[in-house]
Amino acid sequence: MKILVASTTFTREIQNALLLAGVESHKIVNCETVQDLLENIKKGQFKAVIAEYMIDDANIWELAKLVNAHILETIAPPIFLLRDSIEVDIHTIRAKENRFELISLIALEKSFNTITDTQKRERILIVEDDRDAAETAVDCLQKDYEIDLAYDGQDGFDCWLKNRHDLIILDLMLPKLNGDEVLLKIMAIDKYQPVIIVTGYEGDDIYKELLLGGASDYIAKPFSVSLIRAKCKDVLNRAKINRLAKDSNKTLEALNELMWLLEMAINRKEAEKISNYITSMKKLLPDNLSDDRKITLLRRE
Repeated sequence: MKILVASTTFTREIQNALLLAGVESHKIVNCETVQDLLENIKKGQFKAVIAEYMIDDANIWELAKLVNAHILETIAPPIFLLRDSIEVDIHTIRAKENRFELISLIALEKSFNTITDTQKRERILIVEDDRDAAETAVDCLQKDYEIDLAYDGQDGFDCWLKNRHDLIILDLMLPKLNGDEVLLKIMAIDKYQPVIIVTGYEGDDIYKELLLGGASDYIAKPFSVSLIRAKCKDVLNRAKINRLAKDSNKTLEALNELMWLLEMAINRKEAEKISNYITSMKKLLPDNLSDDRKITLLRRE
């Protein structure tokens, strides 16, 4: 797998760090414009994009938005912003919300392969005692996802505890531990865990009970290949939105606390604290104001 380097200022430093990390030189592709970067992503599979803060008049916020746009979403590699290229630190929550990670040259050199290996495909756990049904589900999903398989409820629960999957496809009738019991135990630990229940029962009361119990969705047996693929994609997309909403709420809570502390510092005329609180607030916010917007704001003063 190749690495895309989106840089004009730190190109040599990034290349040297990647070479020291064991990346072969012919697998490093350099891009100096946004258009060049996007065209390369369309052409082939890349393990990652290493980018500096600004490239071709686009900052990291704009670059991440373009790379993760719908047309490229299925082939977009993970983006790593070089910390050494920014003057003000960016909060990790804000970075994750905008779908990029932060990395320094030192980390790039020492542990790049370890870091990028964690950027794997989404992982699904299938808990199904009917081996034919289980194999059918595996066959239709393994192209797009990493798959773990368990044939009884207890093994399924233990596997989830160990790996914390992105999604669980859980049969309702299972040996050792029923699906509804597995769901209850999982929800007691992580109420946000995405779970699709597979059941041979039908009826609004059953479905309502499952959804109220924490299931994200359900599939009635027998199911089609297209249906299970569509359900997985839908539930995983909803889970991503929920995670972003949770992270946004954390950011707003942190900003609210800093605002209160800032007001207290202003009232007490504590200049050093005022400066520190403003710096902390900047780390939680994207620095993506255009020059035109800044000029407009200055004219309002």
